[in-house]
Amino acid sequence: MTYGFDPLGPSMANDIPVDAAVLLRSVAPDLTDDERLDILRRTAISAGSPLDRADSDGGWVRIDLVAASAAA
Repeated sequence: MTYGFDPLGPSMANDIPVDAAVLLRSVAPDLTDDERLDILRRTAISAGSPLDRADSDGGWVRIDLVAASAAA
C-alpha cells in the first residue's frame, strides 16, 4: 500500500528510524539507543512494497510508533 506516494530515490534517505528512536526516549528513557532501535525493528509492519528505493536495499517496513511505545 503506497497511498499514492512515489517511492523515494536513493538521494532522499529515510531517517525515520533514528528520529523515531528519539521519540521513544520520552516513553522509555532508561533504554539505550540500540534497544530503542531494536523495539522499532520488532514492531514495524510490512509495507508490501519498497518505500524508499526500488532495489533490494529498499525499506519494506513502516514504523509503528504506537506498538513501539507499548513494547517499550
